[in-house]
Amino acid sequence: MEEITGSVLVVDDQDWARTPFCSYLRYHQIHTFEASSYEEALVRAEIPDLFLVFADIVLGDGNGLDLMEEIKGKYPGVEVVLFTGRGDLSLGSEALRRGAFFFLSKPFELETGLLLTRRAWEVRSWRTAYETLKTAVTGDQVIEIMRSLAEAVDAKSPYTRDHSERVGCLARRLAREINLPEKEVETTYFGALLHDLGKMGVPDSILNLEDTLDPTQRAQIQEHTILGEKILAPILALQPLRPILRSHHENWDGTGYPDGLAGEEIPLPARIVRIADSYDAMTSIRPYLKAPMTDEEALLKIAEKKGTFFDPDLLDAFLGMMFRTL
Repeated sequence: MEEITGSVLVVDDQDWARTPFCSYLRYHQIHTFEASSYEEALVRAEIPDLFLVFADIVLGDGNGLDLMEEIKGKYPGVEVVLFTGRGDLSLGSEALRRGAFFFLSKPFELETGLLLTRRAWEVRSWRTAYETLKTAVTGDQVIEIMRSLAEAVDAKSPYTRDHSERVGCLARRLAREINLPEKEVETTYFGALLHDLGKMGVPDSILNLEDTLDPTQRAQIQEHTILGEKILAPILALQPLRPILRSHHENWDGTGYPDGLAGEEIPLPARIVRIADSYDAMTSIRPYLKAPMTDEEALLKIAEKKGTFFDPDLLDAFLGMMFRTL
């Protein structure tokens, strides 16, 4: 977990609820400030490195919903978690509708507050990297930021640590195996490195689900292909990667997503990443697998999908490349 260097503000007019949580965050090395009123919170919100506010909806001198909107209006990068002891579920809907990062019933578990703090910091770090990427002017800057984004995606799940880098390296090997020009090899590698970028918009609870996904959850995960392409849309230097992010789950026989492309309608780099991604998923620890497959088991499993999931000629090249190194 990346060290949290920003600050958190906790706003509650009841000391018994505010102070223990603040002490808990400080114990975990998080800079934490307290406010017991609406007006004090507005003063504290001027802290330069503030990234997250926890606020009670019911404050003696104001309303936490209004406080949230005022803070976010002045400091758009600051997230706000609202909580209340009223037990009124409609308040939660209203809080989320008006822009809250999360909504909690009071009292809440201190660990829950810590997890939300870490999640908000991840979002802040990702946004910073993304905004920097849009203005990066050198190749080295772009590469460094792309690696940071890939690491941020993989960090969302204990099952995907280093997955993006492994898929990237494997895709680059396959691209060279079929003698693509070096520029296209590198495009394939970086597209593979960022292939799951859209998962930044998928809830962690779904990414780490160990049970079978229901149709709604499956649709949310599949949406990551479209979201990933949209994230790259404003970045001129990364336009060649967009088809890879969108199409790396398309199948040779047209049964994939999001567009149901078939055969050579699927961009070649995306077909390469489809194979590399599948192989790494089979040989890694995942919530839906009891144990990872061996290299030989995974290659035999992939071979069964020749001409259905995978480009048959490309798969032959992949299998030949991999069996030579076993």
